[in-house]
Amino acid sequence: MLMVTVVCISIVTGLFLSTKERVEANEGLFLRKTILQAANIPYPDDFREVTALYEASVTEVSDGQLYYRVAQPDGSFTYVVPIEGAGLWGPISLLVGFTESLDELTGIGIFSQNETPGLGARIEEEWYRMQFVGKRGPFVLVDEGMADAPDEIDAITGATRTSLAMRDIINEAVTLGPAIVRGSSMISKRMKKTFLTPLGKENPVFVQILGICSTLAVTNKLENTVVMTLGVLFTTMFSSFTLSLIRKFIPSRIRMIVETMVIATFVIIVDIVLKAYIPDVWKQLGPYVGLIITNCIIMGRAEAFALNNTPGLSLIDGLASGIGYSYVLLIIAFFRELLGTGTSGVFRSLVTGG
Repeated sequence: MLMVTVVCISIVTGLFLSTKERVEANEGLFLRKTILQAANIPYPDDFREVTALYEASVTEVSDGQLYYRVAQPDGSFTYVVPIEGAGLWGPISLLVGFTESLDELTGIGIFSQNETPGLGARIEEEWYRMQFVGKRGPFVLVDEGMADAPDEIDAITGATRTSLAMRDIINEAVTLGPAIVRGSSMISKRMKKTFLTPLGKENPVFVQILGICSTLAVTNKLENTVVMTLGVLFTTMFSSFTLSLIRKFIPSRIRMIVETMVIATFVIIVDIVLKAYIPDVWKQLGPYVGLIITNCIIMGRAEAFALNNTPGLSLIDGLASGIGYSYVLLIIAFFRELLGTGTSGVFRSLVTGG
């Protein structure tokens, strides 16, 4: 068995190392094409010609937040801003182009997406991308083929969730893009949005329906729920922060393995602390502490946010996602225990002093 494992690992490792440079070159080429696409600059198919056009036209600017200044053939400039948001099955990464006055779009480019083939994945089609050229946001959705006004965009028939996600992501770009280029208070706006979103319209339990197993399992008693939510909050915060710190060193092919290892480390810390200092609660929670590792919320925030954002923003996102999960569980646990036993153990202990 050991020999089989060694042989298999050697084959995969050798293939990975032998193709690493080619994969990185392909990813770099695709990014350059997407930036030119967002700036509405036609590009050739040849690798060398694309590279030459990109180097002659595009300047990368990192002034707190990365964006691209693109020289147009007529001597004017356009600005391309990267932005990411949640799609139906995973993150959608876009590059959104703005005119020199920053009040009109030059186009969009899709860098990565995981939408349903034949439905949501149609955001890659040229007609969909080109409809943004010359438009001004914020945008509203209309039925496919009906967009006419400068602030209207066509939805994709049969892909409502993806269409709504694209509208929201691009509207966010319309708000943040000019602020990024002008260097205004973009950071505080992004931090505020990052913190508030999981608490409301993208709540992990109420809206995204994640973490349901633990929601049902540990909410029979408020005391257990408090401990469980603190464990998830701690794990979500620090796993997101850690993964964001090391994100540039994680090969994409093994990123989920690394994510699982980092998350498991913080869950083990929670488990050891509970076993040492609150053994009664640890015993009542049983296997659910260890199962924090498989909580979809933690892995989801790592995959969708931490690997694509700074450590500071990832820490805030992890904190907000943990709070969004926690307050839902605490509300459910309070009423479950109250209706099941006629009182709440936590409040009874506070009143009687134990």
